[in-house]
Amino acid sequence: MLKILTQYPLHACNTFKLKVGADYYVECGSISDIKDFIHTGSLRDKKILILGAGSNMLFTKNFSGVVLRPVMDSIEMTEKTGSQVHIRAGAGLKWDQLVEWTVRHGYWGIENLSMIPGTVGAAPVQNIGAYGVELQEVVESVETVDLRTGKTTKFTGDKCRFAYRSSLFKTDPYRNHIITYLNLILSTIPSARITYGNVADELKKTGEPGIRDIRDTIMRIRKQKLPDPMLAGNAGSFFKNPLIDPAMFEALHDRIPSIPYYPAEEGFVKIPAAWLIEQTGWKGHRTGDVGTWPSQPLVIVNYGNATGQEILEFSEKIREDVKGKFGILLEREVMVV
Repeated sequence: MLKILTQYPLHACNTFKLKVGADYYVECGSISDIKDFIHTGSLRDKKILILGAGSNMLFTKNFSGVVLRPVMDSIEMTEKTGSQVHIRAGAGLKWDQLVEWTVRHGYWGIENLSMIPGTVGAAPVQNIGAYGVELQEVVESVETVDLRTGKTTKFTGDKCRFAYRSSLFKTDPYRNHIITYLNLILSTIPSARITYGNVADELKKTGEPGIRDIRDTIMRIRKQKLPDPMLAGNAGSFFKNPLIDPAMFEALHDRIPSIPYYPAEEGFVKIPAAWLIEQTGWKGHRTGDVGTWPSQPLVIVNYGNATGQEILEFSEKIREDVKGKFGILLEREVMVV
């Protein structure tokens, strides 16, 4: 049943724990609820913000429009062909609940994406990734409803234009598509991806790691390195790791031979944003109630009663210093509202 509330507080709907609100808040528990909303003429013409767990949002003010939240949270195996398992999950389900379900059933493919905050519906928008794995590798299709027309569409993985922390759903023509279900293809055949840095080091102690070993190890690493949003408001990585062209990298490498880097798609080179931030002196830096996390400068934290505007201004100072020292302009991973 469609749920519509007015003057709704969003403190519990964003992981920065910012005290903001929305004129209207609408929960949709089914595709029919979304279509009912579309036919609610007085609301459909207002500005709409699709919200999952708010784990990638920075609210700088109250939202004067409609916050639309899909809450369908089912998980089902729709088909099994040989070693391939087809999974359909609702957009409102917490992402890590889906990962735990797949690990419990022995379905390989997303165990490296353990403990990433957010919902299933938000995962393909951002093309989430961690520890050497990206979601795009296992996406069969993404189901959506066009909020302008009510038309349902199923985008196969190859049509989603997945790229580093990006997808079709981040582009203007498709921002009005609300994701309802995500379809994945996983495997019953063990396929451990454990070459990524400290994950490999940790798993050397376990011998041949099983799927549960990998999840447990990644969860332990994340807990040691990253703040719990329930205790310290944050949105995980605030910036993307920048991709630079080979010529720029060669110039930087000549000047700073110790600069860390990784090969990236289309010949680009990926530089760890955390390293750039640390080199400019921002690791563990705090101004009032805003600061970078001491063990991971890529994470900006609300230590108490910071406003979204204060967090944004803090982040801009980091960008300015990195740009000034390295000539690289960091791109925000979070969405500023």
